[in-house]
Amino acid sequence: MKKLFLFITICLTTVVHANPIDDLINRIDNGASKQFDIQLENNSTRDFFEIDNAPNGRISIKGNSWVSIATGLNWYLKYTAGIHLTWNNMRADIPSRLPRVTKKIRKETNLTLRYDFNYCTFSYSMAFWDWDRWQKEIDWMALHGVNLPLAIVGEEVVWRNMLLKLGYSKDEIGRFIAGPAFLAWWEMNNLEGWGGPLPDSWYRQQEILQKKILKRMREYGMHPVLPGYCGMMPHDAKDKLGIDVTPGGSWNGYTRPANLSATSTEFDRIADLYYKELTRLYGKSDYYSMDPFHESNDDASINYAEAGRKLMEAMKRVNPKATWVIQGWTENPRPQMIESMRMVIFWCSTYSQNVVLCSGHHLYGNVNRVMASMGGFSVCSRILGPTLVCMGVSTNCSTTGDWQIVRPSKTRRRNSEVSVSPWKVLRTIRSCSNL
Repeated sequence: MKKLFLFITICLTTVVHANPIDDLINRIDNGASKQFDIQLENNSTRDFFEIDNAPNGRISIKGNSWVSIATGLNWYLKYTAGIHLTWNNMRADIPSRLPRVTKKIRKETNLTLRYDFNYCTFSYSMAFWDWDRWQKEIDWMALHGVNLPLAIVGEEVVWRNMLLKLGYSKDEIGRFIAGPAFLAWWEMNNLEGWGGPLPDSWYRQQEILQKKILKRMREYGMHPVLPGYCGMMPHDAKDKLGIDVTPGGSWNGYTRPANLSATSTEFDRIADLYYKELTRLYGKSDYYSMDPFHESNDDASINYAEAGRKLMEAMKRVNPKATWVIQGWTENPRPQMIESMRMVIFWCSTYSQNVVLCSGHHLYGNVNRVMASMGGFSVCSRILGPTLVCMGVSTNCSTTGDWQIVRPSKTRRRNSEVSVSPWKVLRTIRSCSNL
């Protein structure tokens, strides 16, 4: 009986003391977590981290969330220990004798949401990532304060299962869902089937991968943005199912999916079927991404206001507290589609909604966009006021020029603007010190 009691006590102690930051530190340098005192404090109305010296040569890092603490860890490693972690190297030799801080460091922000990715990133860079690579990326996001990541891996599994239930065959689904490197443009309603069909092994693999990704994101306390139902249907849905759809036309020569008419009697049933399958596989979310009518001309036959209302209602039936996340890009979102709705628009926009100002570097090779975004942050913050809830990064591709991402993440914690040249010099010194 004593042995059983001891075993239960040990297990409970392990659960109480285990935290994702210790695991993160040990992935950076195995065994190094014992040199840090990690404390989670939920008594602040603002996101913060605090760094101070602790007894026995350890360093204390406190924060109101695991992501805040991870950001504090990254701050200490960079500016006190001289260790710079990058996309290309998430390992480092943390010194056995940690450098002491000269005084307590506290950083806080009122930008409650920190966004990462856009759909293109998942095809340009991430199409064939495995769990080992995704684990590094999630750690990297936590170190840079991201708590609102787009999470669309395995969306094709939801669609396959839903379409099977609607009566589509595997062959028909294979002609609709795109191949791995083109899934982003299929998910944005731009094309059908290009690069497909996908084998059954792909669906099994991506379902398992997405579940691992979401588990780790949620362990950090992040809020994954899951793919919501945007009204997309195969272009032949009218002939196949007899439902009311608006033809999507073409996009750069590709056949576009159709749009399920908001006035269709089948809209709620199909939307609910989608969310039921999404929830069964990946759980519920407080944020869903939907970008209907992406890169399409205005169509007089579409009631954009009614479409927005129906999409929002379908999402709210899953989670009444959920927020619609939409990419403000070219003609989207149509003003009449989003009036009086609760949503977050990423990229910079003039709508009277919550806005996430994102840098979009690598957009058609224009890396200077990130500098314009950073310079525009203080301007937009003055113009948008309380509607600016966050700063984010919506890269078209990943792992090419990490300084362009690091600087935006720093701006979230600064109380003033950071000049570019000294920052780049410091970045260069840190990089060279790790050679």
